[in-house]
Amino acid sequence: MRLIQVAQRAHDLQRAAAFYSQLLGVQPAAVYDPPGLLFFDLDGVRLLLERGAPP
Repeated sequence: MRLIQVAQRAHDLQRAAAFYSQLLGVQPAAVYDPPGLLFFDLDGVRLLLERGAPP
């Protein structure tokens, strides 16, 4: 078994993208807005940020 994708909801997609870009040292690989999706490619594992409702 292999991990392919991890999904995380984010109320503020741009703020979350900036946070993960700085933390991981990579820029988003793809942005689809709408519907509010942003992907990072981490050596074959995708991190998906999805705009969600505030907590």
